[in-house]
Amino acid sequence: MQDGHELYQSLRQFMGGGEDIYKHRLVKSFNYTEGVREFAREAGNGAYWLLDILATEPSIIKHIKHRGFALVLLKVMGSTALLTVADDSDVPPLFAQTIGYTDCPEAPVTPSNPDGVWKFYLEQSYAGDQPIILCMLPNER
Repeated sequence: MQDGHELYQSLRQFMGGGEDIYKHRLVKSFNYTEGVREFAREAGNGAYWLLDILATEPSIIKHIKHRGFALVLLKVMGSTALLTVADDSDVPPLFAQTIGYTDCPEAPVTPSNPDGVWKFYLEQSYAGDQPIILCMLPNER
């Protein structure tokens, strides 16, 4: 288990064009990158719950299929968190959920992350000719 600063630094190594894409265990049309897998494995005792929410929430799936993109922000405050999904960080979210307990570390506040949030992108993509939703870190886009 890494603290927020260690995890943040570890995730910076993942850049666009990574070779491995992973499929969600239940929703095969929801895929994620190596960096997102690293986050899910290393955030607290694991944060696969985040992928489960993103892969199964109907309002999120519908939005991605219609608009093609969404910004995911996870703001951890102690042992609780706020998960929001929106078109952009400056508009009201299309989805928001309070996570009552998490051991996910808080994201560090840095010049490139002044709000101290974990940020992910959801994007409509294709695996061959099959449409998928791809979850990635901003630096993997």
